[in-house]
Amino acid sequence: MDITPVLPQSDGKIDFDMLDCSTSGPEVAIVEDFELQASPNNAISVIELIGNESKVLFYTDCSRPLLVLYVKNIQRFLKILLLCEDDTGTEIKFEFSNNNSFVSVDKHGHCKLPLEIDFGWQYICMDLEDIVANACGTTFSICKEVTVCGSCRLLKMYFQSKRFADCELPNYLRLVGIE
Repeated sequence: MDITPVLPQSDGKIDFDMLDCSTSGPEVAIVEDFELQASPNNAISVIELIGNESKVLFYTDCSRPLLVLYVKNIQRFLKILLLCEDDTGTEIKFEFSNNNSFVSVDKHGHCKLPLEIDFGWQYICMDLEDIVANACGTTFSICKEVTVCGSCRLLKMYFQSKRFADCELPNYLRLVGIE
């Protein structure tokens, strides 16, 4: 299957020691989310970030063009930072934030884009080929890093080559019928 899992990596368990990531800020932790219960009294583990200074950086180095995140917006501030490289070898920084209200692209390869996200659990699928082509006029090559900042909970993150229905995903990446 054309999927590269980032979170969780295999069996659905989240463990910072097993992830290729780094965390910083006052409150970054693995917690249980009782809204996502596999069965009564059996909550699902998620990464929780609280506060504008909290962040988790995932080292991805993935060439698959679709980035999928299951994220829960729990307060006002949420930002997703991507460090990508295009076919010319140029690094491009994308900043998606619910604090941005307009698109800006500077000559140094830094693009700021608005992120419209409701409260509660959300499915986000970013087409990196489309984003790089529209912002820079070049071709997406690789996503080197994904950073999630602000107040949210992160359940799953993976890259895929094409869009898959939930029932086509491996069990540990499915949202319906979470185990």
